[in-house]
Amino acid sequence: MLSRHFRLYLTVALLSAILMTFQSSHGPLRPFAFFARAINNINHTITITFDSIAATMQAIGRDMDDIARTEVEIRDLKLQLMDREEIRKENVRLREMLAFKISEPRQVAIAKVISRSALSWSSSMIIDMGSSDGVKKDMAVITPEGLVGKILEAMPYYSVVLLVTDSRFSAAVRLHKTREDAVLTGDGAGGCVVKYLNRGARVDPGDTMYTSGLDALFPNGIPAARVRTLKGDEKELFHTVEATPLAHLDTLEEVIVVER
Repeated sequence: MLSRHFRLYLTVALLSAILMTFQSSHGPLRPFAFFARAINNINHTITITFDSIAATMQAIGRDMDDIARTEVEIRDLKLQLMDREEIRKENVRLREMLAFKISEPRQVAIAKVISRSALSWSSSMIIDMGSSDGVKKDMAVITPEGLVGKILEAMPYYSVVLLVTDSRFSAAVRLHKTREDAVLTGDGAGGCVVKYLNRGARVDPGDTMYTSGLDALFPNGIPAARVRTLKGDEKELFHTVEATPLAHLDTLEEVIVVER
């Protein structure tokens, strides 16, 4: 009976012979070749994926740059359009002022509004024309729409205008429809009040009032205000009338100063 060592030797020799025979016909054995190919395939896939992601990110970056440039161009175009629209509106206003100038021989100056009062109780503004331009205290300030106020103070290069809505303002006015005389003053809250209008006077909401010239301050015939509401007891001597200035005081940019 063969010993254990002899059987082991015989087995090793047989396996060696089989291995040499296989290698002679198929080449040397590479037990890790399969795993190497798998790893190479994975690396190749990862490389391709990262390259694709990098290319996509670069494309996105270029698109974002293009979008940013486009947004800047759009913003610039909007600003240009706003500037052109502002110039167009200014030209329209100035043409209206020029047309009004031709029909208004009492004109002293066309002035720009440069500041408005921030005080709630005060209704005034500052214009860029003063005594050096011929502007004087108490001169009327108007627009083609109607009465704005009067010159409260004239400095050499600017003037303060007291608006018709200020409680310190007053002007002699006349109802256009009935020719009744009254006094227009400001209510200190953006509107006007008509005082001393006889109770017997026929007045309706929407009626317009013009300066009468009876106060020796304002020229006759300037559109001043429109009746808004009527209040008061019928036993009172005068109507209590609330009115709205005809000039759009909140949006004024240019005004005309006129003398009596």
